[in-house]
Amino acid sequence: MEQAIQFNKLYQDISESLESAQGDLSSLTLDNQEGKEKVSGIVAQLATIKSHFDSELGLLQENAEWENFVIAFFGETNAGKSTIIESLRILFNEESRQNLINSNIDDLNKAKQSLEEHVVVVKTYIEQVALKQATQYQSLQNEVIKITDIIQLESSLRIKKKNNINLLVGALLGTGLTSLCWIMFGG
Repeated sequence: MEQAIQFNKLYQDISESLESAQGDLSSLTLDNQEGKEKVSGIVAQLATIKSHFDSELGLLQENAEWENFVIAFFGETNAGKSTIIESLRILFNEESRQNLINSNIDDLNKAKQSLEEHVVVVKTYIEQVALKQATQYQSLQNEVIKITDIIQLESSLRIKKKNNINLLVGALLGTGLTSLCWIMFGG
């Protein structure tokens, strides 16, 4: 029976709101004739709407069975029927709907906790991989430095050896030419 009182109050509130809006608009003072005409037209429309609403409300109050208030929704697929029903379930705090929401919150919290644990595992793995790569990069860099030192040492040894060979060849050529000149010119 409480539902009947709630619905009657809802209908009464709507009727009173329409009457209040009608009164507020009627009390407006406008100097502009066109503005006055527009406001009068709106007030007349609100009066028509209120009158129609009140007559429909009377029919509902006469024919309503408040013990089990049933509303049927019908229409095409994706017209929004389920959305309206779910909205009403939430609006009127339906117990089974609230239990479902609470259950989903628990599931969401469990999923969040599981995801956070996985994030920690992945973060640790990425840190390990990054450390391993950094270690390998440092090792490679050290090897490159060693090879560079070896190449520089070998290069300087080759240059010294080449210089020594050039000196030896020069000395031999100089000695050979000197000897040849002695022999040829009878020195």
